[in-house]
Amino acid sequence: MHSITSYTSNAHTNVVVMYVIAMFITSDDASLRILSMTLYNIVTFIMIGLTFTSVILSGKLSFRLLPELKWLYLTLIWIVISLVASKVMDSKTMLDEVYNYQWATGVNSPELRGISFTVRFILSLFVIQFIISSINTREKYVTVMKYFLWMVCIFALFPLLQIILISIFNIEIGNIYYERSAIRIGGYVGEPSVLAGMLCCGLFSIVATILFKNNIISFNKHFLMVFLGIIIIDLYMTSSTSIITAIMLSVIIFARKYLSKKSIILAIILIITLPILAGWMLYDKYK
Repeated sequence: MHSITSYTSNAHTNVVVMYVIAMFITSDDASLRILSMTLYNIVTFIMIGLTFTSVILSGKLSFRLLPELKWLYLTLIWIVISLVASKVMDSKTMLDEVYNYQWATGVNSPELRGISFTVRFILSLFVIQFIISSINTREKYVTVMKYFLWMVCIFALFPLLQIILISIFNIEIGNIYYERSAIRIGGYVGEPSVLAGMLCCGLFSIVATILFKNNIISFNKHFLMVFLGIIIIDLYMTSSTSIITAIMLSVIIFARKYLSKKSIILAIILIITLPILAGWMLYDKYK
């Protein structure tokens, strides 16, 4: 029994590492997909299969709601209520114009999009629970975080290459969007906002590793600071207002112990007013 438990435990850790790697091998087209699924979708189904295998081998089903995910559980309840409301209330149904979008086909069609979104959210919850339950020792945490930080650094190089090539040599690779006189990059993943979200996840992990000394993650700080600078440049070139605003708010929340109340209030006012002022100026210029 001990050997079976040890085997499944190692398998769980390896699958989490696979998921971390697969997260950064994704795109919005078919170039990095297998049977229309991204690699991390496939790894998710491997997690489900491994969970059932563990239940069969151990002979018991251990499932518990994690307190860390209580807000996500509440969000799921709201999603289900909203889905039911959209099916039974005429005022909540899809507008006819939605059917004209090119992406509105298959599971993204107006008839199935709500259901597919709910299923995806449930799968996301399952993945988070699987990771929390599987990575339950210091050694496992070290392994996963090292892979994650390496993949973040490698992932950040492609957007940097995009910036260099388009700025200096006027060569386009990957996803590049032109909005008036501005250039927005999407890496190889697709939308700039998606790229920004993925970079944001790595940014906070790198900052935490640089700021807090510990014996768990042993990375050279100068190395990480270089890639922190690269990620900030990449984020700036995505021009994702929502992600950049979210980062600024997160920094304020994190730094609230070190800042006075006046500084926090001033920062919040700036975050709120600057985008509004910028939007007004752009509207006044191009109206």
